[in-house]
Amino acid sequence: MAREEDDTAAIETVPVVPWMRTPIDVTHVDSCALESLPCLNPRLKKALENIGISSLFPVQVSVWHETIGPGGFERDICVNSPTGSGKTLAYALPIVQNLESRAVRCIRALVVLPTRDLALQVKNVFNAIAPAVGLSVGLAMGQSSISDEISKLIKTPKLDAGICYDPEDLSESLESAVDILVATPGRLMDHINNTKGFTLEHLRFLVVDETDRLLREAYQSWLPTVLQLTQTSDNGLFPSSTPFIPSAFGSLQTVRRQSVERGFKGKPYPRLVKMALSATLTKDPSKLIQLDLHHPLFMTTGKGRYKLPEKLECLRLICETGMKPVYLVALLKSWEGEKCIVFTSSVEKTRRLCKLLNFFDDLNIKVEEYSGGRDQSDRSKQLKAFRKGVIQVLVASDALTRGMDVKGVTNVINYDVPPYSKTFVHRAGRTARAGQAGRCFTLLSDHEVRGFSKILKKVGNDSCRTYTFPPTTLNPIRVTYERAGKVVLITGASSGIGEHVAYEYAKKGANLALVARREDRLEIVAETSRQLGSRDVLIICGDVTKVDDCMKFVHETISHFGKLDHLISNAGISQSAMFEDFSRIQDAHPIMDTNFWGSTYITYYAIPHLRKSKGKIIVISSAVAKIAFPLATVYSASKAALLGFYEALRAELNPEIKVTLVLPGLISTDMTTPQIIERFGSDLILSESVSSCAKAIFQGVCRGESYIEEPSWIKWLFLVKAMCPEVIISGLNYSFMHFIKPFYKHD
Repeated sequence: MAREEDDTAAIETVPVVPWMRTPIDVTHVDSCALESLPCLNPRLKKALENIGISSLFPVQVSVWHETIGPGGFERDICVNSPTGSGKTLAYALPIVQNLESRAVRCIRALVVLPTRDLALQVKNVFNAIAPAVGLSVGLAMGQSSISDEISKLIKTPKLDAGICYDPEDLSESLESAVDILVATPGRLMDHINNTKGFTLEHLRFLVVDETDRLLREAYQSWLPTVLQLTQTSDNGLFPSSTPFIPSAFGSLQTVRRQSVERGFKGKPYPRLVKMALSATLTKDPSKLIQLDLHHPLFMTTGKGRYKLPEKLECLRLICETGMKPVYLVALLKSWEGEKCIVFTSSVEKTRRLCKLLNFFDDLNIKVEEYSGGRDQSDRSKQLKAFRKGVIQVLVASDALTRGMDVKGVTNVINYDVPPYSKTFVHRAGRTARAGQAGRCFTLLSDHEVRGFSKILKKVGNDSCRTYTFPPTTLNPIRVTYERAGKVVLITGASSGIGEHVAYEYAKKGANLALVARREDRLEIVAETSRQLGSRDVLIICGDVTKVDDCMKFVHETISHFGKLDHLISNAGISQSAMFEDFSRIQDAHPIMDTNFWGSTYITYYAIPHLRKSKGKIIVISSAVAKIAFPLATVYSASKAALLGFYEALRAELNPEIKVTLVLPGLISTDMTTPQIIERFGSDLILSESVSSCAKAIFQGVCRGESYIEEPSWIKWLFLVKAMCPEVIISGLNYSFMHFIKPFYKHD
């Protein structure tokens, strides 16, 4: 995607073309009632009244006078006017009025727009008025069936049965089924290059809406192609010496003769009239020259390039670091269901924020995502529901900033600060449209205040006041935000500590991604988690010893939830055998692969996402990492390796990602209990239930502890070893000789 042009001093120094130095200021023009509008076709007046329009805005009146009025389309027109000022009807009405006296149907007006959603919106405006005077409007845009489009754009002749027709003759007899075409650039080029019977040779009006964007992006060189197809010369496709002779099959040719037209030499007649419009129209001569404008007339609203809607109120909220969602929810709650658009900086952030807002049950509003990440049909349905009020809040990327018109949007929120002044203008322009009042809120962290002030200065706004909330409003939301909606990925979640830690998170409303090899057990854990309060549970089967599987665990979690807050590395296998009892030394590899490498693999892929969320890594090591225990030689080594690795990693990731190391003693789990009973005939040496251990782990993580020893008396053993290591050594030797070895069963 082309980089949006910045509003820097360098760009402001670009020379301005002469015709832009003396613009017509439409703010000096008054609105005009339809009854007073000169030359308006009565049928168009009635059509406008049917859609609730009784008068025209200043920009619409100004364009009308330069087209249908005294101006008579003598000059090409460029309009720089705020969003919501009525630019679409400003060009649609005079074009329809001018074309209503057609004799033969052909494409005589082409409107090009950068997005499908905007094309649909503009077509609806034409549909409201064009049929009143017998004109037909077509639509050509991507992500729709091109064959269906062709059937609506091209009229094929009726053929008599039993007669053989020459294919070339049939091709010449194809006619346009529309008078006005609204198109996106890519699909327009598809029809120009491939659709039989599609022609622009009769084109009289070309509208380039959102001009600055369409000139910035190549769009398959659509503009040079269109201009070339509509140009004439003495040696061109339609030389002046060629008479107008209708073919036997009814095709129509437009003869463009070269002549002196109203004092302008070298322009074809009837010439192609061009209209360029935007809320942030470029003044760069190198871009404007692409339009090949004919004695252009520049209309604007004031001296500055950027103009915000007249009744727009701008406000800013200074948010605590990492707490923007809390302030956003407070705003949405205060409006009690008013229509609102929340803008983020990317498709990914749009998805994540939408999911987060839906975690707040007491919000009592319908929130949906609107971004380029959704297909066209979904976006159309969402926009329709938003217009009807079924959806109250749209969380949107900048795909919704350009020209989209939704009545009743009273508030716009910049969740992410717009990167450029023009982005701010287009976002803010989704409210305060058509003379209505509206507010634009921008959420700012402390480090964003200075940059936003520069944006306000460039758009000429010096009255952006600071909006605040009392702590009593924010605190309850803060508690909900900190506890609910976290996305937690747990390995080894099918049983033991992993299973019960999942239940603790589920009780607080967390979203869970559960990883293990046993799908049947994961299904049980997932269902229990849902019953306990987890809003969404994702099951992912795989093996942590495989690098590709670990990459898959993280990728599927991000794809499903859009973020990752906590990684709990719990998967592990134990050992309850003397080292010499391994039949092959290679049998020790799975212990190290699962307990150590399995943890490091998934951590590697999770770190980039945890950094974004300022998340946590919780590693289930073991007390034997510090006090190695007999019958657990390789197991002790694997847990000690975890301890050393994550202590070093903690320093590397600080302060963005917190690392908590869990050092449990002997816990009664599905993994440990059967092995202990098999070796010793009893589980009396197991010291704590797995549910109590899981609860202690969850509470320790919430407190932000770096180490969690469970049961708590384990930490005293660590202290004794540090101060008197011989005591621990002697104790282990004595215990092994008198309490373990006599009961140990050799394999």
